[in-house]
Amino acid sequence: MAKCILYIMTTSVRGLVKLGKTTPDNYDALMHDFSVNGYKNVFGLKPYYKKVFDTESDADGTLLWLEKYRVGETELYTMSAVAAKHAFNPQKTKPPFSMHRVGIKDGDILTFVGDPNIKVTVIGKCEVEYNGIKYTLSQLALKLYKDMDKHFLPPVVRGADHFMYQGVRLTRLSV
Repeated sequence: MAKCILYIMTTSVRGLVKLGKTTPDNYDALMHDFSVNGYKNVFGLKPYYKKVFDTESDADGTLLWLEKYRVGETELYTMSAVAAKHAFNPQKTKPPFSMHRVGIKDGDILTFVGDPNIKVTVIGKCEVEYNGIKYTLSQLALKLYKDMDKHFLPPVVRGADHFMYQGVRLTRLSV
């Protein structure tokens, strides 16, 4: 199997990147060509990041995951270079945060970091209640940020980073 490079290039248009794949032996020439000539009437392309995959199918899987951000049939994507790089290198998730393990009990109140007026009630070691609905911390954090028109790419957060107990972020509590 031949190795494949997925690359990210920034453009002169904020929030628009060019993603593509090539072979290792063609990478430098391709970067030069796009930097000089642009792509589809978009100029100011600069190499930002590359990742080598063992097979082309591994690279295709990453691009397929980003398809919803693709502009038509082009290799342009409506996302930041940082978000694209993160998608190329997904982080391993930590185990669920247990509120009971750090001394938070059912019935205790947590505050949302994004809006201190939002309070939630602990109803389990990993669950809270908000407006009569049960959520995990991560589900609720994403919902609240979405309601505030703030979105995460990829759409994953560690919920404990976004709630406080008695003025302290949950992730700072440990036993």
